[in-house]
Amino acid sequence: MNGYFAVLNKEYPNVNLIPFASKASNESYANKRAEMYFNLAKAVRNGLYIDDPMLTEELTNTRFMLDKNDKYILMPKAELKLILNRSPDTADALALTFCDEDRMFEKRNNKKQIRQYVRSVLGDPDD
Repeated sequence: MNGYFAVLNKEYPNVNLIPFASKASNESYANKRAEMYFNLAKAVRNGLYIDDPMLTEELTNTRFMLDKNDKYILMPKAELKLILNRSPDTADALALTFCDEDRMFEKRNNKKQIRQYVRSVLGDPDD
């Protein structure tokens, strides 16, 4: 058990540990980190306003790709740290607020529909 989590959990029993590398709720994502960031991107597309230049920089420099299993994955955090010259901690904290499964995917059954939806949320990755 994570040390910080154990301390927080003692004082606040409703605290949840969300390992970023854990399995995503939605099979379209390689891990929970990718799922949370995609859910965050959807919220931004639906009107979530971000008025913080450093957070905007963290989010706009985060890239995604498909892994060998055809699942969406984000660029490694170490690579993003090199680009930003700091850790994207604020973006990670915001992404954690979107850790629940994106219900919009429940209506989409095949990979083509899911990819079309992801592109509508995040735009074309080649742009």
